[in-house]
Amino acid sequence: MRTFAAFALFAAVAPAFAQKVDFVHDQSSKKKLVYDLDIQAKGENEFSTKSVFDLSYGAKSDKGVQANLNPTVWSMKINGNEMSQIAEAGQPSFILDSHGLPTAVNMSGPEMFFVISLLLSYLPAAELAEGDEYKIDWAIDGVAFKGTGKFSGYEEAGDKKLPRLSVRAVLTPGAGDSASFDFTQIYDPAAKALVRATGSAKLSEETFSLALTVK
Repeated sequence: MRTFAAFALFAAVAPAFAQKVDFVHDQSSKKKLVYDLDIQAKGENEFSTKSVFDLSYGAKSDKGVQANLNPTVWSMKINGNEMSQIAEAGQPSFILDSHGLPTAVNMSGPEMFFVISLLLSYLPAAELAEGDEYKIDWAIDGVAFKGTGKFSGYEEAGDKKLPRLSVRAVLTPGAGDSASFDFTQIYDPAAKALVRATGSAKLSEETFSLALTVK
């Protein structure tokens, strides 16, 4: 009986000792990141787009932190015809919340692809134990990104084991059809930054592959 009682007590308190990870963005002014996003679709019309931008953080306020983007690549390829759009990209800036999402948004032109990179890098801004789930509930300027995420385990990365988040969410733009996102994220707690996000998005009858790296 004593052995059983001890085992029951251990089972009850074990979750409290589970190792937790603080999934947060380091938004200090010294932090500089490079976001590299590839989107591809192969259907009746072959389509791909690539956007790369440098992100640096600026001043903080009660609304969030200033994020300045310097796009270096923005191109599209449709049925083998590649077009550079970098001249239209400009140098946008956002105010980002603690999850890494903008507090104002424009889902047209090149800014849409920059916002998709930010959506794929959403972090719960909370400590989670493996198996914990969380809600994603972001809505601004008629655009919404809502769903759930889960601390689903770890992934080997060289000599490290990095935490993995699994996310399912729906992006509802201000106009047009909604898109369903299903992707995984790899996070580096030491750097307090996302490493990569990979998955897919379904829009109408078209499925797009998503691959984002952050360095």
